[in-house]
Amino acid sequence: MVNRLKRRGLSLILACLMLLTSAAGVAFATPEMDTYPAPIEEYSFLPTIDAQTAPPDWKAGNDTTGNFGEDFAPTARWATHVQTRTLTFHAPGGWASIDGSGGVINGHWVDIPYGWNGTVGDTQITQDVEIGANWSSITWPIAENVAAERWHTPSIPVKPTGTLSATCNTFWAVEWTVETRTLTIDAGPDGFWAEIPPGWFGIPTGTQITRIAREMKIGSNWSSITWPRLSSIITRPGVLVESMYPLSMPTGVLTETCNTSWVILYRVLATHTLTIDAGVNGTWATVPAGWVAGSDVSYITQTVIGGTAWDSIVFPAPTEVGAFRHTGWTPVRPATGNIGADFSTTAIWERLPVSHRITLRAQHPVWTRSAPAGWSSSRDGTYIFRYVPDGTPWNTIFMPQTVPTMPTRNGYIFMGWSPPIPTTGHVTAPFTSTAMWTVVTPTMRQVRFNDNFSWWTARTGVTRVTDTTALPSGDVTLHAQWVTSAQWVANARWVADAR
Repeated sequence: MVNRLKRRGLSLILACLMLLTSAAGVAFATPEMDTYPAPIEEYSFLPTIDAQTAPPDWKAGNDTTGNFGEDFAPTARWATHVQTRTLTFHAPGGWASIDGSGGVINGHWVDIPYGWNGTVGDTQITQDVEIGANWSSITWPIAENVAAERWHTPSIPVKPTGTLSATCNTFWAVEWTVETRTLTIDAGPDGFWAEIPPGWFGIPTGTQITRIAREMKIGSNWSSITWPRLSSIITRPGVLVESMYPLSMPTGVLTETCNTSWVILYRVLATHTLTIDAGVNGTWATVPAGWVAGSDVSYITQTVIGGTAWDSIVFPAPTEVGAFRHTGWTPVRPATGNIGADFSTTAIWERLPVSHRITLRAQHPVWTRSAPAGWSSSRDGTYIFRYVPDGTPWNTIFMPQTVPTMPTRNGYIFMGWSPPIPTTGHVTAPFTSTAMWTVVTPTMRQVRFNDNFSWWTARTGVTRVTDTTALPSGDVTLHAQWVTSAQWVANARWVADAR
């Protein structure tokens, strides 16, 4: 009751004040003139005016009609409002350019992922997601959802992890990669590539590069390719390179429908086979360059193109078997003209005379200065030797004018050869004979020195000869040495008699 009376009293006072101010020309504010300030938002809520606190004659909320008639104290009322962010996926993304200029691919969506907004054919799709939502709860687009030109491959950006915040990225564009095609040029089976051009790689067959290939981006200009030189193809004999097939070379840019495979066309020429037989006394121990071994080592062959000049072909000589010498061919190969047919020839051999070695051994270096005429000496001079043809008569070898000087050896007497050197018959095998020696034994005699005779010397004025003096073999001349009678000494000496 008291509060009601207070309110009525206040109302009367307010009414009086309004009348006074009205009479004085002062107007009270109306709701249109004022706006209620919005409280600061905390969390995800929006404010409204609490209608329960308004008087019955005021509209609930932020009333904008009528005039203030009494105190008015509205209270903010809050309603829950969830904040979201819009995710956008753009299909027309960038692509790795072929010529370096870059570009944009006109991609579009062919399948809309779950939860996203858009229709088939759109260039982008969107989705509103609450802040705080976990990224794992979002269905992420895949490459199959987008499409562009057939020769571009899409790449979808990686989906974020964690939760969506107010600062996370929300825009993505599909990335596109230009597809490539493989170009190949096959030179087999009649040739192989000896040179690989820049940008290409070799594909071997065995030890030879029969094919070359390279990768090329679709959309690249054909003029950017370095084409191989046909002259770098090595062919088998009798085959010439004609061209590549297809014959027309591509122009413009590479597309998904362009031809990317070529083969080498050849022209086969008439060829002839040359055959060289080594014969019964020869062999091909080493196959010469340019020739091919036959089924065994007895013959070799070479394939030549018809019309090749004869003088351009080198006929190698085979290896002899035994004491034979190669002397020619049968039939004789033409020296001039051109080859127009197959040709075979066989080696001609001549038997070499057999030589035998005759050796005389002295067992002592008696030929240190030089060997007899027609003979050769060993380095240490202990033997001499010579070669004579098989069948040489013995009596033609050791004639007086060709017999080696008899060896000499100090202190020894040469007694002949063992075995004896034949004087008849013929030489049919190697022969060796060794010198026989006998030691010289001096004959001793007693000499009585006469009056005034002193001693003997080998030469005048040289040391006297005594019983122990060593004398050389052969004749020796002694010289008497005389003294006066006062110097006479009677004694006897032994001297060597070399006779």
